[in-house]
Amino acid sequence: MVPLNHSLRLLTLLYICSLPLRADVLQFFDPTKEHKPSVLTSKLSYFIANDTISLEEFFGDWQAHYHPRAGKNIAIQDFRVDIGGRFYKDFYLGFFHKYNVFVEANKDFADLYHTIKNKEDFYHDRDYLLNLDIQGVKYSGLVLSKNSLLFKDSENSIMIGGALSLSFGHDMQEGTVRGRATSPSEKMYQVQAQSTYHYTDNHLYDLDVKGANGFGYGADIALAYTNSRYDFGIKLIANDVFSRIYWRDLPYSFVDIQTENKTFDKDGYVKYSPAISGLEKYTDFTQHIEARYKLIFEKKIYEDAVLSGGLARSYGENFPYVRFDEALSEEQDVGFSYESRFDSFGFDYRYKSFMIGLSTDALSDPSVFALRSSFQLQF
Repeated sequence: MVPLNHSLRLLTLLYICSLPLRADVLQFFDPTKEHKPSVLTSKLSYFIANDTISLEEFFGDWQAHYHPRAGKNIAIQDFRVDIGGRFYKDFYLGFFHKYNVFVEANKDFADLYHTIKNKEDFYHDRDYLLNLDIQGVKYSGLVLSKNSLLFKDSENSIMIGGALSLSFGHDMQEGTVRGRATSPSEKMYQVQAQSTYHYTDNHLYDLDVKGANGFGYGADIALAYTNSRYDFGIKLIANDVFSRIYWRDLPYSFVDIQTENKTFDKDGYVKYSPAISGLEKYTDFTQHIEARYKLIFEKKIYEDAVLSGGLARSYGENFPYVRFDEALSEEQDVGFSYESRFDSFGFDYRYKSFMIGLSTDALSDPSVFALRSSFQLQF
């Protein structure tokens, strides 16, 4: 494990590492979507959120309103950009670039870090059980997809789509921190912990290592049902099914860390230069990209308006949302959305072939921020 100041530095830096659209927290590629000939489509989406504190203070001194969950606290960063178009009859060929980071920490971990950052007094003799899990990957590549009509009659239709991708891995972080901390006095804490850690850049204790690259593949599938009589539709999308990245000569560490070599600042709070011991080596590693699933329901409620809702799932978390879209004219439409995992609201606006959208949970000191855009070019 790592000492608390280094552990949370890892947590923070992993967020700094750096899209499907709409109200999702997680971003999806939909292989059932139809693509027009001679149209190039670009899409970008970015989402960042955490459970504990505002985004500004998450990268700062943590002195804003602190609102952790009683159980696990998560932080997520999800980015995707796609550029592509119709290829060879009914195929889609595109380039993608993705960055996904997911961090899960328990409340004890967040409480200890918040206390240290704010130089608050510790509760005497409090025990902290420290758990931190990190998954992060940055990769890009090519995706080829195709959809087919399975069934159609006068009212019903079923479409299936699939996609295969080849990817090049740029950066990754995957590891755990497990340990305990105690506070023997109001201004002192002690940590004993272990960390297992695969990485391309070491954010735990500033170790210089050789970089690593990876190569991999992925698969996406989707199934869509539409009923024209009742203007109703259901869609199921599964992304990153059986997706892998194979890393060669990837740095790996297994270390024990204890808070030793202590000094005290002018206010009497303890500062550590921790003792680190363990194993450092290079190894081949297969990174399993976390699969994500999405169920969507859509219903036209009147001529120019659609009400939709859905549930996305990945990392063991559920991300429900609802959405309302209305066409203002042939050239313009608007959308309003709400997702309940982070309690954020979104607004989207389209003018001709350009769309932009924003989401947040608050106008002041938000803990959630999302940006979406898309553009189509006719040639």
